[in-house]
Amino acid sequence: MTLIDDVKSICNRLAPEGWKDLLLNHGLDITADDLQKELGRELPLIDRSLPGFEDFSLEGKRGIEPGNPSRSLLFHALASPNVIYKSINPKQELTLFPSLAEIEIIENYVYGSNPPSILDLRKKAGNNLLAIVVFSHEYRPASETVHQRHADMCFSRTGVSRVGTSPPLYDNKLRGFLPFDDQDAHSIRVLPAKYAAYIAVQMKGDKNNFGPMRFRDKDNELDFWVPLHKLFDGSECIRDLDLHIILTTHHINEKLRRIHLELKRLGNDTGWDEPDISNPPFIFSDDIANYQRILI
Repeated sequence: MTLIDDVKSICNRLAPEGWKDLLLNHGLDITADDLQKELGRELPLIDRSLPGFEDFSLEGKRGIEPGNPSRSLLFHALASPNVIYKSINPKQELTLFPSLAEIEIIENYVYGSNPPSILDLRKKAGNNLLAIVVFSHEYRPASETVHQRHADMCFSRTGVSRVGTSPPLYDNKLRGFLPFDDQDAHSIRVLPAKYAAYIAVQMKGDKNNFGPMRFRDKDNELDFWVPLHKLFDGSECIRDLDLHIILTTHHINEKLRRIHLELKRLGNDTGWDEPDISNPPFIFSDDIANYQRILI
């Protein structure tokens, strides 16, 4: 199946549960016979007064804007945690929400609806370096983004996740993972972070064009990796290429070792020293964390 076939399946599942009527308020028909054409056409009016769409990018004007999630109305509707109502008068909540895997498919279609070639990406980068970089990423409402102008995809070099005593639980309505286990008040759930590989360009810090979130005076002298294009499996990601993406990890936990080294530096004898503190349990790398395909 092609990406647009997957997108059709998602739209057909959600449409009768209020999503068709909701998006028709913006002039977008997710049940159109030619869905690819419908998603690519310029919409005459996007109603940003509707709950959840107030922070949709003012530059957004299509159901899918190739290569730009924040300007893609369909992606915003499905990914934003603020889009929960199917009608205002009377105010009624949607009863069915997209899964994490379905949002991922729509996100991939944003980048794959008009896939660039390697040459296109090189031209876009100009004379700057290109590389494959893994980012943690999340689509956030405007108030939680760096620029705070509109809802947008936010990227980080570090994903903050958490170990727990209960498995992860994704809430489709909230578009996020829940920390608490209702079946066990003394348990905490694993909180994953979402990662993806991107072709990224190396650029000097630029406060007016991209983060970091807390821009410092000398950041304009530093090099940052800025995502250009998301990588995903298949032949619709990069023109003339058939990709298979494999992410691997290598983690090291050396907190106990560092504690003993710091205490020794301060003149405190803990009774432990080399070579012991360079071995488990002071330092270890097994079974800390790993990547998993999105199945939710």
